[in-house]
Parts: sequence; structure tokens; C-alpha cells
Amino acid sequence: MKFILIATLLSLAVANTFFLRAPATAADDNAVSCGHGFFTGFFKHFGLEEPTQLLNCFDKKSNDLFFKKLEAVSDLVQDAEGRRTVKVHIDLVKLLALHKALEPVHSCIAQTQDLQDLMKALGGSYASDEAVALAKYIYYQANFGKLASSVPQVVAAVHNNDYAGAGDLAADIVNSTVNEIRTQGLALLAVDGLQNGIHITLGLPDAQSVFSCWNNDTANTRLEFLYGLSVAVTNGDKEDAAANTEAFYEHAGKDLINKIPAETWKCWGESDDVKLENDKLMIDITGDGFHQRVAKFVSDHQCAYWHIQKTIRSSLEQHNFHHAGTAYAHLMQAAAGTH
Repeated sequence: MKFILIATLLSLAVANTFFLRAPATAADDNAVSCGHGFFTGFFKHFGLEEPTQLLNCFDKKSNDLFFKKLEAVSDLVQDAEGRRTVKVHIDLVKLLALHKALEPVHSCIAQTQDLQDLMKALGGSYASDEAVALAKYIYYQANFGKLASSVPQVVAAVHNNDYAGAGDLAADIVNSTVNEIRTQGLALLAVDGLQNGIHITLGLPDAQSVFSCWNNDTANTRLEFLYGLSVAVTNGDKEDAAANTEAFYEHAGKDLINKIPAETWKCWGESDDVKLENDKLMIDITGDGFHQRVAKFVSDHQCAYWHIQKTIRSSLEQHNFHHAGTAYAHLMQAAAGTH
């Protein structure tokens, strides 16, 4: 799997998450009005005239799916903020399923001049539905705390029948999302999502050190190491997990670790995030003592370790970096003896 996430392609995200529908049937005049109000507020935020084509891409079913998806995003960020780890994983799976169900609508939207006008206002051009979905999905995982206050406001405005206001609030989130993806890069956001998974599982505040210690290149290398290790372990038998871990480190892992500058590791090791993790696990996770405990856990519990690596691998392949962080936190807890 290639973790070089091309920023120029995937930073072109727009929030098709927030596209409402205006039904085609006369019986749904009220929904048409709601959709029109939302789009008017959304496009007005970017100084654009109200759209004339987007509304034709939706029917009653997709309208219902949209509202479910909007609620799912709100549930996700609030569950993450509340450290409800199991629910977060369920929310992420649900969100992906809803997005897939809306793919025909997204494809229709991609053909409209309205979207082209919007992308021009955002300073980019539409890449693909898959690129947009991936970029947003990664952004959500890195920004649970920020979105926990903003997304529920959009839902609240809809519930209060303030559709133009909801569209304006959604547009502000879209603008921030696009700008941050373009500025930070998706690999860096992915590592932030992974760190959030670790912190949520350990009952700690959202990670803060990622953007101060890592950049997109070093974050990408870190992901390559984690994924490479998970593949090396799970491609082999459970009883060979320890040997395959050692072989990966000697043949590829060591070089990947050495690609990351010493100052990056130093910054990370001295960060408040690591200090919080040390306190929670009651051991310095950067020290030899912890590394020895990890090695002992791997040697003594190869089956359990293999399954943790399987979860990390499948999560990374699905771009669910938060869940990969959750699995990694379980490994840290098991090695430290605090699980």
C-alpha cells in the first residue's frame, strides 16, 4: 500500500457531505425550499450566486441519506470528544457506508457548473469523488475537537429550520477543511488522526504535538513503517510474529526510522503528548525499559500481538488512522502492563 498521499490531488476536497437535496416531485415542495435555503446560504458564504443545477441531483431518498450523514458526522465528532472509543469506530464505519450510498449524487454534482464555480472560489478544481471522500475522512480524524463544536451547530440550525444559516456554517467548515488540508498535507493529518486514536484510548486530551514536531514527509515515513511492520507480521504465521518483527526491523524498519531526522524524534520525545502518555502508562515510552517490555510482550504473546498488527494493517488499508491508533494504544498498554 502506498502512503505517499499526494497533497495537490487530495487537497481539492469540498464538502459534498453538506450537499442537501431538492426533490424532483411536487409533493416535496417544503424540502425544495429547505434545500434552496441551504444552498443559498452555502454559496453566498463564498460570494457566489445561488446554484441552478445542483438541486436536480437529489431525490427524496438521497435527501434522507444526506440528513443521516450529517447526523453521523455530528455523532462522530461528539463521540470522539467524549472519548467513547467503540462508538467512534462504529460512527466511522457508518459514515463510510452513507458516503457510498450517496456516490451517484456526488457523481451528478461533479458534472455541474455550480461545483466548478465553487471549486474556483475555493482555489482548486474537482479531482474525484474518491479523493474528496478520502481527504475529508482523514481530516475528520485529525480534527475531532474542532469539529465537535462546529458540526453540531450546522445540525442545530437545520433542526431550527434556519437552512440558510446552516448552509453558511457548513461553508465555513468547508473553507477551513480545504485550507488546512492544502497547508498541512494528508500524511500529517493522518498521523494526527492516529495520535488522536492513541490518546482517546488512553483517556487523554487530543494530541497537540504532531504539527510542531512532524511534517508531511516525516509523517509519511512513520506511516510507511507502521504499515510495513503490520504487513511483515500478518503475512506470516502467528507463531512467527516475533521473528518476523525482528526481520522487518533489520531489513527495512531500521532504514525507515533513520530517515526521520533526530530532531523530529527529540521534539516528539520531549512533547507534552509523550509526557501525558508516559504518566498514563507509568513508564517512559521513549526509553529502553519500555522497548524491552514491548519485546517481551511480543515474544510471550505472539498470537495477541499478531491480532493487534492485523487490526493496525486493516485500519491503515481503510484509512481509518484513528482505529489504527486505538490498536497501537492497546499494544502500548499491554506492554506497559496497564491494560
